[in-house]
Amino acid sequence: MLFIDIIVNKIIAGRTKQERMLAAKKYRIENADKIRERDKKYNLENADMIRERARDYYLQNRDKIKEYRLDNVDKFIKYRLDNVDTIRENIKEYYVKNRDTIRARNNEKITCECGAKIAIGNKARHEKNEKHQKRVELIINEVK
Repeated sequence: MLFIDIIVNKIIAGRTKQERMLAAKKYRIENADKIRERDKKYNLENADMIRERARDYYLQNRDKIKEYRLDNVDKFIKYRLDNVDTIRENIKEYYVKNRDTIRARNNEKITCECGAKIAIGNKARHEKNEKHQKRVELIINEVK
């Protein structure tokens, strides 16, 4: 049991279910910053375990997940069509907040498998390039 959950349980002891729910909600609202910081710290300290659990869950439930996605694809499409403006606004807002990070990441230089130095943001375009495809083909032929 988490420390905050213990505190919440002490606060809500002896109350009706509705009172307990309201007290817990009030506590979480009043202490949102503390809870958020605790969660960030936990996620950073346990990133590998979280990633491993997510991967294991996916592997164990792969068929169910695929079935769910196929069954609900119409709902996903309908949601996107109904909320086009909201989705666009969220994307713009995210970009504005993270502009410097996004630009730095896109301008970061890497060495492609063909040997060319390219910016990460141009990788997809570079891989479609005839020059890249010829170089990769030559490398594959050399290995054979």
